[in-house]
This record gives sequence, structure tokens and C-alpha cells, in this order.
Amino acid sequence: MRTPRRLTTVGRNQKGLNEMNIAVIGWGSLIWCPGSLLIKSRWRSDGPMLPIEFARISGDGRLTLVVHSGAQDVQTYWALSALDSLGEARDNLRKREGAAKSSIGFVRANDDNPTPFPGTDELRKWLGDRHDLDGAIWTALDSNWRERRGRDFTAGDAIDHLSELERQRDEASLIYNKACEYIRNAPGAIRTEVRAILDGKADFKSAELARVLFEPEEESGAHTDTDSASFKPQAYSHYGLSRPRCRGCGGVRQDRGLNASAAIR
Repeated sequence: MRTPRRLTTVGRNQKGLNEMNIAVIGWGSLIWCPGSLLIKSRWRSDGPMLPIEFARISGDGRLTLVVHSGAQDVQTYWALSALDSLGEARDNLRKREGAAKSSIGFVRANDDNPTPFPGTDELRKWLGDRHDLDGAIWTALDSNWRERRGRDFTAGDAIDHLSELERQRDEASLIYNKACEYIRNAPGAIRTEVRAILDGKADFKSAELARVLFEPEEESGAHTDTDSASFKPQAYSHYGLSRPRCRGCGGVRQDRGLNASAAIR
């Protein structure tokens, strides 16, 4: 079994009283289209297990990934925030997502009475098993399925929604193409029920995200020349990457040769 390289962080109680090691949890466009998100590591694949599904419809009609009670648990990702204040880190993620602050979840390690958000219990357990992080933040948007579709979410209805977009593609091809992009670009570990149904369909074939986005794995020998702790998202030239703009959120995309979609809205 491949073991990811250890990310060098200062452990709990070794930083100043007001300084924190904060994990940013990601599972969707945050990974390939960080925009204004400030992180100082690449994405690690040992994030918390969370019930994630394409259970939200964005303003432009795309299906987007959210924490959704009843969905199957998937392995998420995390990166170390470049900010060591929980408030500043939350505000940075809020700006990237274009969301209200109330939609940005947060939890501190060893917090016995955390503010409830979708995913809070899972994040508390995950942090409790670690000794290198003081807190975590994540996008805590709810499913809006009943609001948009008039009924509870099901994977079958999600497929029906995509079929409706496909039938309208002659009049609104950009909407359908962006919907496909978002699903294609979701990291491979995000194996939801909806994604399993879409397997084999050409429009939704999983894209291969640039390896430089992720922490290297020691046994694979990938990127062993680069210390993850010194990784800077802006240092694209060092990794041979260009700096394309995400046409959705306007931020810099950390991908190569992909048409990344917008941030979750």
C-alpha cells in the first residue's frame, strides 16, 4: 500500500497561542480550481470520510458536490491553509466560494461543543485522530434539491436532471458542457452513487488531474524532488504549469489541459 509523504507541520501546542494549523477540506472544484484560496501545501488524499454526493444544483444548472446525509462516505482531500487564524481562513474560503460565512463549516480540535454544520461530527473524529492539526474548515452548503426540483434528492433524479440539460444542449450548450466538466474533473476518489451510474458515458469520463496538485507518494517516486511544505500555489513555472483562468470563478486553475468549471455556488 502506498504511503503518502508526511506533510511537515508544527504540532499542536508548539505554535503561538493564536496560531493554528488549519486543514482546508476539499472534494470538488476547490481542488482543481482554487481561485483565491490560500494554501501552503498540495492536496493530501487522507482527508475525512464524508457523505458526499452531487446533490446540489448551482445557479447555472450544474450538479455540484456537497455533504449530504444518507450519501455513501467517500475519501476526501485536505490541504494546509496558508493562514493560521481560523477566522481569516474561513473568510478566505468564503470569498473563494462566493458564499455566506454561515456556509463555511469550521471545527477546532478537541472542541466538545462545536457549531453544527453538515459534516461536523465526521470532522471532529478525524481531527481527534491527528496530532498535527488544530482545526478544519470546509464548504458546508446544503442540498437544495427540494427547492430546485420540488422533491427529495435521489441519484435517479440527478440523472434525469442531466438528461434534461442534454436535451437542451442545442439552445444552451455552455450550461451542459460546464455540467459535464464539473463531474469529469471531480477527483477519482470521489466515487458517489451518481458518478457510478455515469461511468462509461463519454461526456462524463473522468479527467486525469495534474499530479502536481497532490502530495507525492513515497513508493511511487513521484515528485520526490519537491518538499510539500515549501509548495506555493503561485509557483507554476517551477512545475512546468501554465496559469490558465477558470472561466467560472475567474481564479487561477491548478490544472494542465483541463477545462475546469466554476466554484461551487
